[in-house]
Amino acid sequence: MKLEYGEDVWHDVLEKACLARNTIFSTHQIYPDSIIADIATACAELTGYGSTKNDFFEFFGRCFVRFWSHYGYDKFVRASGRTFRDFLQGIDNIHHQMRFGYPKMISPSMFVTKEHAGGALLHYNDIPGISSFSAGRSKRSGFATYVIGQLTQVASDFYDIDLDVDIVETSSDQKLTTHTTIFSLRFENTAFLDNLQQQLMREKAVAKMPAVKSALFLSLFPFCVIFDRGMIIINAGIKLKELIGADDFVGNKFGQYLTIRRPKMEGVYEEVRQVRLKSV
Repeated sequence: MKLEYGEDVWHDVLEKACLARNTIFSTHQIYPDSIIADIATACAELTGYGSTKNDFFEFFGRCFVRFWSHYGYDKFVRASGRTFRDFLQGIDNIHHQMRFGYPKMISPSMFVTKEHAGGALLHYNDIPGISSFSAGRSKRSGFATYVIGQLTQVASDFYDIDLDVDIVETSSDQKLTTHTTIFSLRFENTAFLDNLQQQLMREKAVAKMPAVKSALFLSLFPFCVIFDRGMIIINAGIKLKELIGADDFVGNKFGQYLTIRRPKMEGVYEEVRQVRLKSV
Protein backbone atom coordinates (compact mmCIF):
# COMPACT_ATOMS: atom_id res chain seq x y z
CA MET A 1 0.00 0.00 0.00
CA LYS A 2 2.82 2.39 0.85
CA LEU A 3 4.53 1.73 -2.47
CA GLU A 4 1.36 2.03 -4.54
CA TYR A 5 -0.50 4.84 -2.74
CA GLY A 6 1.96 6.50 -0.39
CA GLU A 7 2.46 6.49 3.37
CA ASP A 8 -0.15 9.17 4.10
CA VAL A 9 -2.89 7.12 2.43
CA TRP A 10 -1.77 4.05 4.36
CA HIS A 11 -2.08 5.90 7.66
CA ASP A 12 -5.54 7.13 6.65
CA VAL A 13 -6.54 3.55 5.80
CA LEU A 14 -5.39 2.32 9.21
CA GLU A 15 -7.41 5.03 10.93
CA LYS A 16 -10.48 4.27 8.78
CA ALA A 17 -10.13 0.60 9.76
CA CYS A 18 -10.21 1.61 13.45
CA LEU A 19 -6.50 0.93 13.93
CA ALA A 20 -3.81 3.25 15.26
CA ARG A 21 -2.17 5.35 12.52
CA ASN A 22 1.26 4.09 13.60
CA THR A 23 0.26 0.40 13.63
CA ILE A 24 3.10 -1.93 12.62
CA PHE A 25 2.33 -5.51 11.66
CA SER A 26 4.76 -8.31 12.58
CA THR A 27 5.19 -11.38 10.39
CA HIS A 28 5.16 -13.75 13.37
CA GLN A 29 2.18 -12.18 15.14
CA ILE A 30 -1.30 -13.70 14.83
CA TYR A 31 -4.03 -11.22 13.86
CA PRO A 32 -7.82 -11.58 13.59
CA ASP A 33 -9.08 -12.36 10.09
CA SER A 34 -11.35 -9.34 10.27
CA ILE A 35 -8.41 -6.91 10.07
CA ILE A 36 -7.62 -7.58 6.42
CA ALA A 37 -11.32 -7.24 5.55
CA ASP A 38 -11.52 -3.91 7.40
CA ILE A 39 -8.39 -2.64 5.65
CA ALA A 40 -9.71 -3.71 2.24
CA THR A 41 -12.99 -1.89 2.90
CA ALA A 42 -11.12 1.24 4.01
CA CYS A 43 -8.90 1.13 0.92
CA ALA A 44 -11.91 0.93 -1.39
CA GLU A 45 -13.52 3.94 0.31
CA LEU A 46 -10.44 6.14 0.48
CA THR A 47 -8.52 5.49 -2.75
CA GLY A 48 -11.35 6.01 -5.23
CA TYR A 49 -10.88 4.93 -8.87
CA GLY A 50 -13.97 2.73 -8.56
CA SER A 51 -12.06 -0.09 -6.84
CA THR A 52 -14.07 -2.47 -4.65
CA LYS A 53 -13.28 -4.41 -1.51
CA ASN A 54 -12.73 -7.55 -3.61
CA ASP A 55 -10.35 -5.64 -5.89
CA PHE A 56 -8.18 -4.90 -2.88
CA PHE A 57 -8.40 -8.47 -1.63
CA GLU A 58 -6.93 -9.54 -4.96
CA PHE A 59 -4.36 -6.74 -4.73
CA PHE A 60 -3.35 -7.93 -1.25
CA GLY A 61 -2.92 -11.46 -2.59
CA ARG A 62 -0.55 -10.23 -5.29
CA CYS A 63 1.32 -8.10 -2.74
CA PHE A 64 1.74 -11.06 -0.42
CA VAL A 65 3.53 -13.05 -3.12
CA ARG A 66 5.92 -10.16 -3.68
CA PHE A 67 6.38 -9.88 0.11
CA TRP A 68 7.38 -13.48 0.79
CA SER A 69 9.52 -13.56 -2.35
CA HIS A 70 11.51 -10.67 -0.89
CA TYR A 71 12.17 -12.69 2.27
CA GLY A 72 13.35 -15.83 0.49
CA TYR A 73 10.20 -17.93 0.58
CA ASP A 74 10.20 -18.00 -3.22
CA LYS A 75 12.59 -20.95 -2.94
CA PHE A 76 9.66 -23.16 -1.94
CA VAL A 77 7.84 -22.31 -5.17
CA ARG A 78 10.93 -22.79 -7.31
CA ALA A 79 11.60 -26.16 -5.69
CA SER A 80 8.06 -27.38 -6.45
CA GLY A 81 8.87 -27.90 -10.14
CA ARG A 82 9.55 -26.31 -13.48
CA THR A 83 5.94 -25.65 -14.48
CA PHE A 84 2.87 -23.95 -13.06
CA ARG A 85 1.21 -27.37 -13.09
CA ASP A 86 3.95 -28.64 -10.74
CA PHE A 87 3.29 -25.70 -8.44
CA LEU A 88 -0.45 -26.38 -8.29
CA GLN A 89 0.15 -30.01 -7.41
CA GLY A 90 2.65 -29.08 -4.72
CA ILE A 91 0.79 -26.27 -2.92
CA ASP A 92 -0.05 -28.46 0.07
CA ASN A 93 3.60 -29.49 0.36
CA ILE A 94 4.68 -25.84 0.26
CA HIS A 95 2.30 -25.07 3.12
CA HIS A 96 3.68 -28.02 5.07
CA GLN A 97 7.28 -26.83 4.63
CA MET A 98 6.39 -23.29 5.72
CA ARG A 99 5.10 -24.62 9.04
CA PHE A 100 8.72 -25.09 10.15
CA GLY A 101 9.06 -21.29 10.17
CA TYR A 102 5.48 -20.65 11.32
CA PRO A 103 4.59 -23.59 13.63
CA LYS A 104 1.18 -22.12 14.57
CA MET A 105 0.13 -21.73 10.96
CA ILE A 106 -2.93 -23.75 9.96
CA SER A 107 -2.88 -23.90 6.20
CA PRO A 108 -5.68 -24.43 3.70
CA SER A 109 -5.93 -27.54 1.58
CA MET A 110 -5.87 -27.49 -2.21
CA PHE A 111 -6.00 -30.12 -4.89
CA VAL A 112 -6.41 -30.19 -8.67
CA THR A 113 -9.03 -32.07 -10.68
CA LYS A 114 -10.20 -32.22 -14.30
CA GLU A 115 -6.96 -31.17 -15.89
CA HIS A 116 -6.84 -30.46 -19.60
CA ALA A 117 -4.60 -28.72 -22.11
CA GLY A 118 -6.23 -25.37 -21.36
CA GLY A 119 -6.11 -25.45 -17.56
CA ALA A 120 -7.67 -27.25 -14.60
CA LEU A 121 -10.04 -26.98 -11.64
CA LEU A 122 -8.51 -26.07 -8.29
CA HIS A 123 -10.39 -27.06 -5.12
CA TYR A 124 -9.68 -24.79 -2.16
CA ASN A 125 -10.83 -25.76 1.35
CA ASP A 126 -10.91 -23.25 4.20
CA ILE A 127 -11.04 -24.75 7.69
CA PRO A 128 -11.25 -22.84 11.02
CA GLY A 129 -7.92 -21.46 12.13
CA ILE A 130 -5.54 -18.61 11.50
CA SER A 131 -4.17 -16.77 8.52
CA SER A 132 -1.55 -18.35 6.28
CA PHE A 133 -0.34 -18.51 2.71
CA SER A 134 -3.30 -18.72 0.37
CA ALA A 135 -5.68 -17.00 2.78
CA GLY A 136 -5.49 -19.55 5.55
CA ARG A 137 -8.07 -21.83 7.06
CA SER A 138 -10.81 -19.91 8.78
CA LYS A 139 -14.54 -19.48 9.16
CA ARG A 140 -14.48 -16.56 6.74
CA SER A 141 -15.80 -17.32 3.29
CA GLY A 142 -14.97 -14.17 1.34
CA PHE A 143 -11.26 -14.57 0.70
CA ALA A 144 -11.49 -16.23 -2.71
CA THR A 145 -10.30 -13.11 -4.52
CA TYR A 146 -7.26 -13.00 -2.22
CA VAL A 147 -6.33 -16.47 -3.46
CA ILE A 148 -6.88 -15.36 -7.06
CA GLY A 149 -4.39 -12.55 -6.53
CA GLN A 150 -1.80 -14.98 -5.21
CA LEU A 151 -2.28 -17.44 -8.05
CA THR A 152 -2.05 -14.84 -10.81
CA GLN A 153 1.06 -13.27 -9.28
CA VAL A 154 2.82 -16.63 -8.91
CA ALA A 155 1.92 -17.55 -12.51
CA SER A 156 3.31 -14.25 -13.76
CA ASP A 157 6.44 -13.93 -11.59
CA PHE A 158 7.67 -17.53 -11.58
CA TYR A 159 6.33 -19.10 -14.76
CA ASP A 160 5.82 -16.12 -17.09
CA ILE A 161 2.30 -17.18 -18.04
CA ASP A 162 -1.03 -15.38 -18.21
CA LEU A 163 -3.56 -16.94 -15.86
CA ASP A 164 -7.30 -16.33 -15.94
CA VAL A 165 -9.30 -17.43 -12.91
CA ASP A 166 -13.04 -17.76 -12.37
CA ILE A 167 -14.95 -18.93 -9.32
CA VAL A 168 -17.23 -21.72 -10.50
CA GLU A 169 -18.62 -22.96 -7.18
CA THR A 170 -18.66 -22.11 -3.48
CA SER A 171 -20.14 -24.24 -0.70
CA SER A 172 -20.01 -24.85 3.04
CA ASP A 173 -20.68 -27.91 5.14
CA GLN A 174 -23.72 -27.98 7.42
CA LYS A 175 -21.71 -26.97 10.49
CA LEU A 176 -20.02 -24.09 8.59
CA THR A 177 -16.64 -25.49 9.62
CA THR A 178 -15.33 -25.90 6.05
CA HIS A 179 -15.74 -23.53 3.12
CA THR A 180 -14.96 -24.93 -0.31
CA THR A 181 -14.27 -22.85 -3.39
CA ILE A 182 -13.65 -24.33 -6.83
CA PHE A 183 -11.63 -22.18 -9.22
CA SER A 184 -11.46 -22.62 -12.95
CA LEU A 185 -7.86 -21.92 -13.99
CA ARG A 186 -7.21 -21.17 -17.65
CA PHE A 187 -3.61 -21.33 -18.84
CA GLU A 188 -1.51 -23.14 -21.41
CA ASN A 189 -1.12 -26.47 -19.62
CA THR A 190 1.43 -28.10 -21.92
CA ALA A 191 2.91 -30.04 -18.99
CA PHE A 192 -0.38 -31.94 -18.70
CA LEU A 193 -0.08 -33.15 -22.30
CA ASP A 194 3.50 -34.28 -21.69
CA ASN A 195 2.46 -36.14 -18.54
CA LEU A 196 -0.52 -37.72 -20.33
CA GLN A 197 1.78 -39.15 -22.99
CA GLN A 198 4.11 -40.55 -20.35
CA GLN A 199 1.17 -42.03 -18.45
CA LEU A 200 -0.09 -43.84 -21.57
CA MET A 201 3.37 -45.31 -22.08
CA ARG A 202 3.50 -46.49 -18.45
CA GLU A 203 0.06 -48.09 -18.73
CA LYS A 204 1.13 -50.01 -21.81
CA ALA A 205 4.22 -51.24 -19.97
CA VAL A 206 2.20 -52.27 -16.89
CA ALA A 207 -0.30 -54.13 -19.07
CA LYS A 208 2.52 -56.44 -20.23
CA MET A 209 3.53 -57.32 -16.67
CA PRO A 210 2.23 -60.47 -14.97
CA ALA A 211 -0.58 -60.16 -12.42
CA VAL A 212 0.39 -59.88 -8.75
CA LYS A 213 -1.50 -61.87 -6.14
CA SER A 214 -3.27 -59.72 -3.57
CA ALA A 215 -1.55 -61.54 -0.69
CA LEU A 216 1.86 -60.53 -2.05
CA PHE A 217 0.73 -56.96 -2.62
CA LEU A 218 -0.63 -56.63 0.92
CA SER A 219 2.57 -58.07 2.39
CA LEU A 220 4.65 -55.53 0.46
CA PHE A 221 2.41 -52.66 1.60
CA PRO A 222 1.26 -53.56 5.15
CA PHE A 223 -0.36 -50.15 5.75
CA CYS A 224 -2.28 -49.93 2.47
CA VAL A 225 -6.05 -49.81 2.11
CA ILE A 226 -8.12 -50.99 -0.85
CA PHE A 227 -11.61 -49.60 -1.44
CA ASP A 228 -14.20 -49.68 -4.20
CA ARG A 229 -16.11 -46.92 -6.00
CA GLY A 230 -18.56 -46.75 -3.13
CA MET A 231 -15.65 -46.07 -0.74
CA ILE A 232 -16.25 -49.42 0.94
CA ILE A 233 -13.04 -50.98 2.29
CA ILE A 234 -12.56 -54.36 0.63
CA ASN A 235 -9.11 -55.17 2.01
CA ALA A 236 -6.16 -53.68 3.87
CA GLY A 237 -2.58 -54.43 4.87
CA ILE A 238 -2.08 -56.53 7.96
CA LYS A 239 -0.40 -53.76 9.96
CA LEU A 240 -3.20 -51.31 9.21
CA LYS A 241 -5.75 -53.91 10.34
CA GLU A 242 -3.81 -54.38 13.58
CA LEU A 243 -3.59 -50.62 14.09
CA ILE A 244 -7.34 -50.09 13.60
CA GLY A 245 -8.17 -53.14 15.69
CA ALA A 246 -11.83 -53.32 14.64
CA ASP A 247 -13.50 -56.48 13.40
CA ASP A 248 -15.72 -54.55 11.00
CA PHE A 249 -12.91 -52.45 9.46
CA VAL A 250 -12.99 -54.40 6.20
CA GLY A 251 -16.44 -54.06 4.70
CA ASN A 252 -17.16 -50.71 6.34
CA LYS A 253 -17.23 -47.22 4.83
CA PHE A 254 -13.84 -45.59 4.36
CA GLY A 255 -14.82 -42.54 6.42
CA GLN A 256 -15.86 -44.64 9.41
CA TYR A 257 -12.25 -45.23 10.46
CA LEU A 258 -10.06 -43.20 8.09
CA THR A 259 -9.73 -39.52 7.18
CA ILE A 260 -7.86 -38.03 4.24
CA ARG A 261 -5.72 -35.29 5.78
CA ARG A 262 -3.68 -34.14 2.77
CA PRO A 263 -5.16 -32.93 0.58
CA LYS A 264 -8.29 -32.25 2.61
CA MET A 265 -11.29 -33.79 0.87
CA GLU A 266 -14.59 -35.42 1.71
CA GLY A 267 -13.51 -38.91 0.63
CA VAL A 268 -15.55 -39.04 -2.58
CA TYR A 269 -14.21 -41.71 -4.92
CA GLU A 270 -14.02 -39.49 -8.00
CA GLU A 271 -12.04 -36.82 -6.11
CA VAL A 272 -9.61 -39.46 -4.81
CA ARG A 273 -9.27 -40.89 -8.29
CA GLN A 274 -8.53 -37.49 -9.83
CA VAL A 275 -5.81 -36.77 -7.25
CA ARG A 276 -4.31 -40.20 -7.84
CA LEU A 277 -4.26 -39.74 -11.62
CA LYS A 278 -2.50 -36.37 -11.48
CA SER A 279 0.19 -37.73 -9.15
CA VAL A 280 1.07 -40.77 -11.25
